[in-house]
Amino acid sequence: MPLSDSRYFIPTRIAILTVSGTRTEADDKSGNVLVERLQEAGHTLADRKIIRDEQSELEAQLRAWIADEAVDVVI
Repeated sequence: MPLSDSRYFIPTRIAILTVSGTRTEADDKSGNVLVERLQEAGHTLADRKIIRDEQSELEAQLRAWIADEAVDVVI
């Protein structure tokens, strides 16, 4: 369904999280694609992290982004 003329685009501030013990930003293909596509769509990259598969690290990062008013969405 197309947007009506009365609707307008609201860019979203998105944080990208990759969980991996081996990836870096240089070889994180899926993370790079997500960043590229969100920016092409007009959204803002609020933050990007690559963390190890450790529950405490994952929880800490998610809690930090939840508390951060500059982050609207976490992928």
